[in-house]
Amino acid sequence: MNTTFSKATTSNQIEDSTKKEIEKVTTKPNATLNEQILDLLEIIKEDEEIIKILRKECLIEDSTKLGNKKKFNKDISSSVSRYIREKQNGVIGLKGPAIIVLDLNNLKEINDKYGHDAGDTYLYSLSESIRKYTREGDTDGYRIGGDEFVVIIDNANMKESHIVAQRIKRQLHHEFQKMCAEKNINLPDIKVSASAGYSTVHEVLHDINDSVYDEKTIKEITEKMFKIADKRMYEEKKIFKSEKTISSKQSDKVNTQDPVSFMRF
Repeated sequence: MNTTFSKATTSNQIEDSTKKEIEKVTTKPNATLNEQILDLLEIIKEDEEIIKILRKECLIEDSTKLGNKKKFNKDISSSVSRYIREKQNGVIGLKGPAIIVLDLNNLKEINDKYGHDAGDTYLYSLSESIRKYTREGDTDGYRIGGDEFVVIIDNANMKESHIVAQRIKRQLHHEFQKMCAEKNINLPDIKVSASAGYSTVHEVLHDINDSVYDEKTIKEITEKMFKIADKRMYEEKKIFKSEKTISSKQSDKVNTQDPVSFMRF
């Protein structure tokens, strides 16, 4: 069945296409029963592959190709569930999952001042910085909203989460400059940065007993983890804004001083 499906393909479209293919097979002239069965099995096999592709596409954010919010919720729930299960089975040396929430600073200002090409490049720079420090099955990156991104580290403590966050933030300026050069976007030396907050499962789940942790309980644990990390990210953003305000006031003060007296100072 050589049918190409886009991300927008619906289950009804798949069903209609499959029906047509089955009809072709069952009305094929001179085909033996065995040949018809083999053809039908091939259709079923390809149909399953299409469904897998569509499911995967539904979990990927279009522009950055990172996981989306739906995938983040799915993956963090799986990671926490796996950690609890392994702890209950007596596996030692587990640190448990951690999450990092990242949010770009000054995105609106850059959009307003330099245009959306610069703003989009800023977004892609962070997604690329995240990609540099993620590994499938161990550390994964997601874009869950406008300029808000999340990283899941499958097995990390607070110190390790901090290190990964700092590496991503340091990479951001390099990626931004590189992308601007590739796209021939001529900008002054813009200071790009991101605020980050992180949390670990241990901050929410202190003791693991033999109880059954159902889907609702797992959801509550992951939501608390996100809230802690998100709050810390906003606390860092407040510090950034405060420092920016002080810097701006100092700059204004310098600019309004008498040039001669300033030079003597």
